[in-house]
This record gives sequence, structure tokens and C-alpha cells, in this order.
Amino acid sequence: MRDLYIDVSHEVLEDLKVRLRGARFPVVLDEQENNAGISVEFMKNLVDYWLTEYDWAAHQKILNSYRHSIYTIQGKELHALHEQSPRNLGTVLLIHGWPDSFLRYIPVIHPLVEAGYNVVVPSLPGFAFSEQLEKHTVADIAERLHTLMKQLGYEHYVVHGGDWGASIGQQMALRYPQSILKLYLTDVPFSNQYSLDKSTLSDAEQDYLNRVARWSQVEGGYYMLLSTKPLTVSYGFADSPVFLAAFMAEKMQSWSENGISRDSIIANTMLYWITNTGHSAARIYREALGAGNIQRGRVEVPTAFAIFPHDISNPPREYAERFFNVVRFTHPERGGHFAGLEEPELFVQDLLEFLAA
Repeated sequence: MRDLYIDVSHEVLEDLKVRLRGARFPVVLDEQENNAGISVEFMKNLVDYWLTEYDWAAHQKILNSYRHSIYTIQGKELHALHEQSPRNLGTVLLIHGWPDSFLRYIPVIHPLVEAGYNVVVPSLPGFAFSEQLEKHTVADIAERLHTLMKQLGYEHYVVHGGDWGASIGQQMALRYPQSILKLYLTDVPFSNQYSLDKSTLSDAEQDYLNRVARWSQVEGGYYMLLSTKPLTVSYGFADSPVFLAAFMAEKMQSWSENGISRDSIIANTMLYWITNTGHSAARIYREALGAGNIQRGRVEVPTAFAIFPHDISNPPREYAERFFNVVRFTHPERGGHFAGLEEPELFVQDLLEFLAA
């Protein structure tokens, strides 16, 4: 293990500015048009703010106020934040997804530590400061995260995940039920629908799957692209900060209730840009659910779901109960897909209630 101090070089930042200043934008007939993607007006304003007002040094200072370390897990480097509470009531592993990063959980770390819990927030393999793997399935990632927790001295812990973090959390609970005390998710991993006997669906479940199918037709193009040809789009990720920001900002805006702040969008984009991990992160879509050592079955670890109203989908409880031992199912009043970032107080309150139960 070695400590990590984030310090982006002057050369990298100057190169970024040159690319931002030289950005070209699409020519559109309607500047307000956003049904076809993130609007040109939004992106022009974002780039202008990035160049003239955004303060990476200030954001970097905030990030460095947390304890970052690089761990060697099965020969590969894995980045994680690790904050400990003197009260030591338990330990929570927080797992992010795409297109976000460990930044999703920055607003909730201190409140959880102050409440008495140790907190571990890894960067998934191939994201930010974590090395990418030869195999990138949720099972491989789950194994490495469990190894990390054991390396940190935690034989028993609670797992939270959202987006791909939910899929990885499900896999961890199936593979290591003796170690996972509780599982807290903000969505039911989408891949579960492929194991359904659809003749047994309730009306509420069928309505939910119909809504998911409609959403996929309108919003799911990115998934088809990244799950088939991630390398092609990754030339844009690696070469254009505007392309990278636009691709991610569109999801962060449309999947949240009131949009994500410009500072958070840019900081998240910066983590991908400075580490050149657009492609290695995108690989998760093509490889994560590949055949092999993925565990199947119903999770028996006590599981809670917090279904935020503006998330991508809002499944009924009976759907979640098909795959998980659901002991709590709540609907916080506000928030979307990036709940810890959007509504940290509601997220922490709901999680703490589950931990105390």
C-alpha cells in the first residue's frame, strides 16, 4: 500500500486549456434542442465556465483532504479512500458506477464517519487511479473489492452500490454472504430481468419492465455503443475534453432530478481526463456481464432499497424481492440516479436508519 496525493501537473492543465480554447461545436438549427443530446448552449456555457471560473486547484485540495491510497490486489493497483471513525460501529463499502467516480460519495463520507462508521470508497478497476484488469466482469471486480476489505482488516462489512455498483454489490453478496452483513442499493441491477419467468409477472412488474423498455429505446443508445464498440468512441474520450464532458454531462443531467452542478460535472470529467481512463472505464459495458465466474441465485443477505424518484427506473418491491431478501424498501422524497451526490442528507439518513435496524 502507498499513499496517493493528487497533483496534476502544470503541463497537463495547460494542454487541457489549449484543447478547450480550440473546441469546435456542432452546427444546429435550434440552439435549445436537447432531445438529440446535451444542448450546444449548455456545452458552450460549461466550457466557458471551465476556462474562466472553475478552480481545479481548489477542488484538488478538497479531494486531498481525504485519505487516498493505492493497494496492490492480485498484482493490480486499486485506488481507494479510507476514512475511519473512532467509534467504529461498523464499516461501509460504497461502490460507484458509470459515468461517475468516487466523487459520487464525497458528500457522504464525513457524515457517515461522524455517525460512527468506517468508510471505504474504491475507484473501480479502470476508473480514475485504479489499474484496469485483463478481465472486467462484475465477478472479478467483486473479488478484488472483497480482497481489499480483508486487506484493510474488515472481515465483516456493509455494501452499498448504485448503477454498476449495484451489480457488483449483488455479486459480492452472492459470493461472500458470510462477510456481507447488509446490502444497501439504489436500484435493482438491470441484468436480473434476463432471468425472469415473464409468465409470473404481476401487473406492477410488467408495467415496470415496459417503462424500462421504453426508456431503453429513447435513452439507451449509449449502452449499445459502449457494449459493442467502446474503443471507437474512446478516441473522443482520450483526445477531446469537450467530447468527454458532453458524453458524461448528458447522462448526469438527464438521470438526476435537478441536474448536477457545473463544478461536479467538470471535476468528474477531470478525473477521467487526467488519468486517460475514458476507454478503460467504458470497457465495463462490454465485459462486465460476460460468461464465466458470475454467481447466480437469490441474495439472502438482508437488503434495503432506496428508490429515489428521479432515478432511471422505479421498480416495485415485489420485483426486487424476486432476487433479494428485501427487509426495507423506501422512496426518499427527492433525488435521482446519483443520490449520494444529489441529496447527501437524504441518502445518509436512509442508510443510517438501515444500519441501525
